[in-house]
Amino acid sequence: MESLRVFIVSETPLKKANGVTTSILQAAHNLIGSGHEVNILAPKPSPQDVSEAHIEKTEYMKFFDHNIGYITSRRIDSLLERFEPDVVHLGAPISIDVGNISLGLGGQALRSARRLSIPTVAIWQTDTPGYIPVYGAAYFKEENVKKLQKRAIKMVRGIHNDATLNLAPSDTAKQTLKHYGVEAPIELWGRGIDPLFNPSWKGTEAVGSIRRQLIGGSDSKQVALSVGRLAPEKRFETLAALEGLDIRNAVVGKGDSYAAVQVALGDQGVMMGELRGEDLAQMYGAADMFIHTGNTETLGQVLQEAMASGLPVVAPRAGGPINLVRHGETGFLYDPDDPSDLRSKVEQLLADKDLRTRMGQLGLESVRSRTWPAVIDQLVGHYRSAIATYKNK
Repeated sequence: MESLRVFIVSETPLKKANGVTTSILQAAHNLIGSGHEVNILAPKPSPQDVSEAHIEKTEYMKFFDHNIGYITSRRIDSLLERFEPDVVHLGAPISIDVGNISLGLGGQALRSARRLSIPTVAIWQTDTPGYIPVYGAAYFKEENVKKLQKRAIKMVRGIHNDATLNLAPSDTAKQTLKHYGVEAPIELWGRGIDPLFNPSWKGTEAVGSIRRQLIGGSDSKQVALSVGRLAPEKRFETLAALEGLDIRNAVVGKGDSYAAVQVALGDQGVMMGELRGEDLAQMYGAADMFIHTGNTETLGQVLQEAMASGLPVVAPRAGGPINLVRHGETGFLYDPDDPSDLRSKVEQLLADKDLRTRMGQLGLESVRSRTWPAVIDQLVGHYRSAIATYKNK
């Protein structure tokens, strides 16, 4: 089929590791590998290019712990007119007015695309309204937090209703968009898994060394791994409910909550810092189970990585994990408002090695087909659907 010209807009600096940047970088790499042309717009700091995709970088303002980019309408119009894309891909788009500056590259790109009659595909990846109560409580009075949340919902509704097509990573995320008042078309689009994450790391010398570092020569102690950005909405402090169990909580990640998580876990926790690539794959290989604590995830990419590594998983019964984890088969879902329920589920895994093995195997089977090339092929299909819809308006 005819190749496409795709203009991708990232709200996140591409040097920052998170679900948004991973999906954008994988999309660019696989699209170019399939013969499509790609340009990217992203806030600083970002690399000069990815694969063969040029990255146009913008200035940014700090918003909590995020770099939020901004761009003039004249510049974004010029970029789109020069590249002449068939479709504009909006990665987790936002739009925030601060004085006379409109923060959020996605919102600006959406308005420009509409002016220039270019179809848009908006990717729902970050539940910004869901984050407001977590972040806002530390800075604002309760009534002001509620006002901010209403404004965030209005922003989400406006952006996603103006997009030609919206893509959500799970049924739960799709329902959240509808709850926020989005009536424009919404389709499902998941995320791929890097082949680095697989069970073959277990038993290697590198993994043995990691386990010795974590549990020494103990035959009974288990390694419970958690991975993610150390931020309030990820709720890593919930792991404190596991105090006294015969486990070592290994936490991989960095962020503003690092010190608070370290204090909450005490001697039972080991802060591993940020790991990527083979180092991260080996950490999955060194673990006996994976524990997820964030309850505002639209998907939960680290859960997919853990399952691809053959680990049983324990996650909140909220957001994306509901669609990823088959309760009692590939792992356990726990009540996110009840830390004792998390403890109970972990205790069940600790007590039954056969259960851990069985859940790990079933989890691996459930995600085996989710390769990035297959997922990006699905994305191209959504692009073509959006283009056809726009032409037939």
